[in-house]
Amino acid sequence: MMKKVIKFTALIAFIVALGASFMANSYKTETNTKAENPPPCWIQPTVFLYGECVKYNENTQYVINMKVYNTCNNPATLLFDDTQYFSTDNGSQFDFCISDTLCVTDIGEDCFQVVTSAAKVGTVNGEIFCSGQSVSSYDCEGLTYLNAVTVTLY
Repeated sequence: MMKKVIKFTALIAFIVALGASFMANSYKTETNTKAENPPPCWIQPTVFLYGECVKYNENTQYVINMKVYNTCNNPATLLFDDTQYFSTDNGSQFDFCISDTLCVTDIGEDCFQVVTSAAKVGTVNGEIFCSGQSVSSYDCEGLTYLNAVTVTLY
């Protein structure tokens, strides 16, 4: 009788593990499908990295953060915030996709501040080898035409 209980318990544990595996794989498939069909970009600025530090090094990556604020609001409102990680062997230009419409009417003031920060970071110990930041302001029309941001790493 005890052997039957142990076999039954082992069978139940196997079925639960198998079910969890299928659920995990179906989640991955759904996630992969979403990644393959991202929402269209309202704007898609490219970040260009410059400087002597911008080159391939083993065990390093670029960490790039882009934020867009509406500075005409008091206090300023954060409209977009995205951080991406790129291997240093992928070159020196990287695309960001801003899918939400951040403005529609131009009031003629430079209300939109784009802050782009970048760093070259060690993947083993997190050491920062170099970093830089770019800050630019735009009116709504200028923001809709934003296609390039340059960051020099020091």
